[in-house]
Amino acid sequence: MAAFVERNPVFCLLMLLCAVVAPWLFKSVLTILMYVVLAFVVVGLVIFGSMAWRLRSIRRQMREGMGGNAGGKAWGGFARERGADRGRDGEVKVHRTAGARRKRVSDNVGDYVDFEEVGDSDNE
Repeated sequence: MAAFVERNPVFCLLMLLCAVVAPWLFKSVLTILMYVVLAFVVVGLVIFGSMAWRLRSIRRQMREGMGGNAGGKAWGGFARERGADRGRDGEVKVHRTAGARRKRVSDNVGDYVDFEEVGDSDNE
């Protein structure tokens, strides 16, 4: 409380004067402040509840996507899909992505350096 008074001396002085000079005004100011604080609490609870509901729905969607069991077999349906696609050991499958990437640097950038390889004179 003392730290609040140190940070806001003018506000505290006005509230003290309002309480002494016009108590009816002080009561209405306190009522308004109470409603403002109550509104912040209600909005906070609504936001917290909606975030918790959204996280639960995301968790449920992830659980359904992985085979339906959360703690049973490791990875649920994901392991079955992965195991079915395996194939033989040493076999490599290359999958193309959708479309080739556009070049990031144009052909006009940079200089071409012509060089020739020279072997070591010690090894020849």
